[in-house]
Amino acid sequence: MIEKRPVGRPRKDLTDKEWEMLLSMLRINCTQVECCSVMDMDEDTLERNIKERGGVNFSELYKRYSGQGKTSLRRMQYTSAEAGNVTMQIWLGKQWLGQTDKNEIKQETTHMVNEALVEQIKNMDFDNIIALGKGLDKLEGQ
Repeated sequence: MIEKRPVGRPRKDLTDKEWEMLLSMLRINCTQVECCSVMDMDEDTLERNIKERGGVNFSELYKRYSGQGKTSLRRMQYTSAEAGNVTMQIWLGKQWLGQTDKNEIKQETTHMVNEALVEQIKNMDFDNIIALGKGLDKLEGQ
């Protein structure tokens, strides 16, 4: 009789330590591809392991644990701001309170006077000044 050998790769199940590592990676918002890469397993294998252990799929588990990581980060940021970190206080004010940097634009107009041109115009007679103005009108019309 011929012995039958198993087909495919051996089954890969997550150990308790690997499960905790997965949950820790989710807390720091690692993607499914990143988790699979670190754990050296296919996405389908990870999905099967999650369903067997947690009864949910990767997406649901991700939502549950990535939220914990975000909460923890928010707590650390708030604690940092309370401790006097001005940069964090400003950043949180912008994020949570809609505060913005006030950019004031002051425009001062100064009339620059070309003294030489003023002298030339003063020395012109009225008809030449009018002709000069009409010449500028023609230039603007082009």
